[in-house]
Amino acid sequence: MTGMQLKVIAKRMKALDKVINKLVFLDMDGVVVSNKTNDQAICAWYGTSTVEEAYKLREIRKKGGLYVPKFMGTNSSFDPAAVKYLNTLANMGVQFVVTSTWRETQTIQSLSDIFEMKGLHIPIYSFTNVDSHERGQQILNWLERAEARNTTAWCVVDDESYGIANHVGDKLVLTNPDIGLNEEAYQRICEILEQQEP
Repeated sequence: MTGMQLKVIAKRMKALDKVINKLVFLDMDGVVVSNKTNDQAICAWYGTSTVEEAYKLREIRKKGGLYVPKFMGTNSSFDPAAVKYLNTLANMGVQFVVTSTWRETQTIQSLSDIFEMKGLHIPIYSFTNVDSHERGQQILNWLERAEARNTTAWCVVDDESYGIANHVGDKLVLTNPDIGLNEEAYQRICEILEQQEP
């Protein structure tokens, strides 16, 4: 195992020993990976100043059989502001449960490794179940599990309200997918978690 893997395992073990007081249910696309950072990565890779120019070059490369990177999912750039605010929450003792579709192709360990490589140093406590329920119901189902019994404060951070807001109400912090998790969303997360403190 690498030093990074040992560090992630130690962080995970430490998280498991703690009582979960504050918890954030975290989506990735539109929250940590914004359209803005994806556009910037695409432009940087193709050496263009606009996304439109980059997509034209992409099509030329594809037709010529040349390598075309995919800027999506775990291959995406993380928004620096989102990383900063999530790391700040982690430093305040907040734990994270991933609700993103990324959980369908990753393990907690592999996603932790990706986070660490991209500067996101947050403890992933768990994933919500992948099933046919709406995301909001998956969150409520997770909260009913025994491991969540000591959770005193929680919120959901997502860029979509459909299938969530009707289940979690005002505990949803809705982000703009173009900019991701910004200072306004961070402040709202803090307010929601503080309002629930015993």
